[in-house]
Amino acid sequence: MDSTVTAALIHEPSDSSLLWDAVRVTVRLLQQAEALGSAIPWHDHRRAAKKRARAIEYTRGRPKRIRHYRELLKITRTTLSYLQQASEQVPLTAGPAGELWQAQLRHYRPLIERIIAQTEQRVLVGDTVPAGEKLVSLFEPHADIIVKGSRDVDYGHKLNLTTGRSGLILDLVIEAGNPTDSACCRCWNATSPFTASRRVRRRPTAATPAAKI
Repeated sequence: MDSTVTAALIHEPSDSSLLWDAVRVTVRLLQQAEALGSAIPWHDHRRAAKKRARAIEYTRGRPKRIRHYRELLKITRTTLSYLQQASEQVPLTAGPAGELWQAQLRHYRPLIERIIAQTEQRVLVGDTVPAGEKLVSLFEPHADIIVKGSRDVDYGHKLNLTTGRSGLILDLVIEAGNPTDSACCRCWNATSPFTASRRVRRRPTAATPAAKI
């Protein structure tokens, strides 16, 4: 069995970049809501959000960075509140376009709320967020944090491959999270349909010496 990682198509995640993504997506949904009949007053805060995100990237010192984070979090919450108001005005008679918009709202709003919550926990409170609970992409929310070695970190999914003697792939499992290789081996031995036949082939017989198995 061999392990590898299939990478998700995402940028390097950071709390500030995820908040910036959240503001961009929210503004896009607000623009679509206007086209569907929403008439709420709202402001496009993308420029301010981008400015704060860049300031966080280049600012040294925790106190200054926290100040920028507080401002970016406030912008994100404000923009999200606009979206909630717009959802109450998008008419149910808007047809398929309105239904699609509502589906996007149901998809993105809880993800944006998770981004806000984990940023507050990590940056403002100073607590760690378990890797299995951390959201690393607004657009690929299923992506896991895969740690390889002591420093290498990938974002995507861990794959466990089982190959035959010829190199043909016999089994492929997309793992949830980042289980250890030893745990994957134990699970594979307990559940794989190939296990029984492998054990039979490894058992020496009188007619077949062990060296030739």
